[in-house]
Amino acid sequence: MREMTTPGDTIVIGAGVVGTSTALELARRGRRVVLIDRDEPGMGCSYGNLAGIAITQIMPQATPSTLRNIPGWLLDPLGPVTLRWRDLPFLAPWLWRFVLSANRRQVEATTDANATLQLRAASDTEALLQSLGKRHMLGDRDCLAICTTEAEIVAARPDLALKARYGLPCQPLTGNEMRELEPELSPAIPGGWAYTGWRHVSSPIAMTRAMVEALRQQGGTVRRARVTGFGMDGARVSNVALDGEPAVPAGEVVIAAGAWSATLAAMLGDRIPLVAERGYHTLFERSGVNLRHGLLVPAHGFGITQCEDGLRVGGSDELSHPDGAPNFRRAKPLVEKARRLLPNLDASDGREWSGCRPATPDTRPVIGRASRVPNVHYAFGHGHLGLTMAATTARLLSESMTGAPMNFDLAPFRPDRF
Repeated sequence: MREMTTPGDTIVIGAGVVGTSTALELARRGRRVVLIDRDEPGMGCSYGNLAGIAITQIMPQATPSTLRNIPGWLLDPLGPVTLRWRDLPFLAPWLWRFVLSANRRQVEATTDANATLQLRAASDTEALLQSLGKRHMLGDRDCLAICTTEAEIVAARPDLALKARYGLPCQPLTGNEMRELEPELSPAIPGGWAYTGWRHVSSPIAMTRAMVEALRQQGGTVRRARVTGFGMDGARVSNVALDGEPAVPAGEVVIAAGAWSATLAAMLGDRIPLVAERGYHTLFERSGVNLRHGLLVPAHGFGITQCEDGLRVGGSDELSHPDGAPNFRRAKPLVEKARRLLPNLDASDGREWSGCRPATPDTRPVIGRASRVPNVHYAFGHGHLGLTMAATTARLLSESMTGAPMNFDLAPFRPDRF
């Protein structure tokens, strides 16, 4: 028998790691929560990430150096960044705002804003998993950033200095020092650095499922359905319309639907620039290697991590409409690059996956109240850092929605900043 909802329910749209953690936090604060997603919880973008709590990744993607590199990347059909040219009419407004965001003032503002979230990320994630009885899912492994040439080492120094100013320690390492920490690495690697303070989740999907179970224990409801619109009572949303099912009465609504969130926000009068940054990974259940650390290769836009289900090699930024089909040719060069870094990698049994990261042009998430509808709130646009920022986003948005005391300014993430 289907569980019924009442007009006082808080409807959370989107059951990825951000939406699910927000739904759970609201339920723990006394709200009656209905979590809705067209897919099973955690099976979207959250499923296939590289499982890192990436506290050091505070710089925006829109920078002057990125703009200088983009022409070369776009000329390489299998380079680290591409776009779907048939989607250019959809992408063009976002790309223009991306260019406008790549100035010194905006870069500094975004770095400051994202740092305030990410400096809390490890402790908030640990507290969340501890509350679920799943602290064992959070590993304490650091992350090694790999440079494949001496020129990459030199080019990375300003970024390391910036991170140090925010208290994010990054230890430079020679190639030999890296191999002492991670013996699987190739002797051809000249060096890199260690990001200390990172954490890794053993299974993002298991974490999401644990949150769903805790939500149900709190009296929350989980429904699989596609949201098609909103019923209004004056300036407020009164119900959430579903495809082929009765509308759900709503007291408040949280939109956390990842790359599809902008479509829902537009129905409520907020035109928020959001595109899909499609990423790819290949999972090797019998990789032949067992890493001690997460690995990043910043200059080549990919990473490698050991998860509960195997070794993941993932990355790529493919700008597109979120409803586009994946192009798994994008996954193959990542595996070839990984094999050069890990000579013992057995790449014979790989299973490919693709998901759409929700990307804003200024690389800041959208967190806060809708600009025109007072009982709607947003929690989306986290890009590569959904898992990293999920627990912190859930805590801050829930404090804001319930009127709890909070010592945090959400203004840099407001929906009307564009």
